[in-house]
Amino acid sequence: MTGAQLFAEMMEGYEVSHIFFVPAFMLKAFAEMEDRPIRRVMVHGKKAAAYMADGYAASASPRSSPHLWCRACRRWRNRASPTSK
Repeated sequence: MTGAQLFAEMMEGYEVSHIFFVPAFMLKAFAEMEDRPIRRVMVHGKKAAAYMADGYAASASPRSSPHLWCRACRRWRNRASPTSK
């Protein structure tokens, strides 16, 4: 098993539904997600990815994946209570 396969499997195991990314690294891992139920959203910059992920976490259904790491703001967002800091 490669690192890319492991990463894709872990994201699927954590029930991650969306990944916002900059196409600069981990390209093999994102290619591994093609056959999995994870929607990959490619963006131009890290700041845009962070804003999109934060907005998605705030507006997503509480039944979707439970947590999302926002790298730019360096905190966990709990989708069950999107207003929590």
